[in-house]
Amino acid sequence: MMSDLEIKKGLVVSRNDVDELSNTALSSTNTALLNPRSNGFLGLFPSEEQKLSKEHHLKELEQGFHYRQDALKLAISTKLQSVEEMCNHVLVTGKGNIRRQRQEFFATERLALEQKLDSIIDLFNNDIEKRYAKLDDITHPKLRELEENRLDKKVQSFHDMIDQLIGEFTNIINEGVKK
Repeated sequence: MMSDLEIKKGLVVSRNDVDELSNTALSSTNTALLNPRSNGFLGLFPSEEQKLSKEHHLKELEQGFHYRQDALKLAISTKLQSVEEMCNHVLVTGKGNIRRQRQEFFATERLALEQKLDSIIDLFNNDIEKRYAKLDDITHPKLRELEENRLDKKVQSFHDMIDQLIGEFTNIINEGVKK
């Protein structure tokens, strides 16, 4: 029958009175925290309840601050990761496109170079063959030998130059921007 009543020191108090007293205590604690002069005698000597209430309130504020700080860190980290993923995507797709264009360009240029060199080599070989054929017209053995050596050197030099040109073109592919 007295389930909704509390008995303290011989006094009967209703549950509504307890709630009202709790609300008043909380309100006065909040006021006391905001106004240090209301804490005890000029705020210099707060009561034990006021000290505990203030400590509890400060802990709650600190926990709330840490929670908001952690939530902000998580939001920033998520946003940074999203931006990083977008940048990586742009970088990879951009690199792929640039590399494809570069490979097509070098393959086309290499083919054009080889075709041009082949036609130049054919002209050179036709000319050299005619010169070697003219060696039979030279009757003096020493002159014939000197002319044959000169033609041999000319052929070797020409083919070395062709190999060098192809090598230099191929090396362009491996060159990068120097920092």
